[in-house]
Amino acid sequence: MNKIFIRKNITSFSILLFITLFGLMVYIKPTCVFNKDGTMRQFGIGYRNKTVIPIWLIVIIMAYLSYLFLLYLNAYTQI
Repeated sequence: MNKIFIRKNITSFSILLFITLFGLMVYIKPTCVFNKDGTMRQFGIGYRNKTVIPIWLIVIIMAYLSYLFLLYLNAYTQI
């Protein structure tokens, strides 16, 4: 794809990248976010069933980083 098309649709590409990364994370189910039975862990400290890295924080960070990655890719590389 050419650089102009990506530059005009950077939000759409970042949403697509975010959905792909989120789907991959749900498929892999890391133990710091999910229980052994596949359910999401509660946010908190003190128990084995809780986590200090909640899913909502990971989602916000992933969305922000996917947008920044595409901005960087658009500005500093030859696509």
